[in-house]
Amino acid sequence: MSIGRVKFFNAKKHWGIITPDGVKPHDREKQVFFYENVLPEGMTRIAEGAEVEFELIPYHPSGKRALSIKLLGQSYAAAD
Repeated sequence: MSIGRVKFFNAKKHWGIITPDGVKPHDREKQVFFYENVLPEGMTRIAEGAEVEFELIPYHPSGKRALSIKLLGQSYAAAD
């Protein structure tokens, strides 16, 4: 499992980007893509800046993707 912060989340398109700890925000090759369905059960949104723990899909042809995400803070679920 790795730790990072949500850089971006598009609630209309149901996907977002995580910047892993130690990676510069503009280093797009090392950022991790995720779909809403890997958020904790019942969540449909997540706030930008939320600290998360995530597991990567071992290999994905279009780049790094999260297999699961766990929130590491109390107040990071985005309001509807």
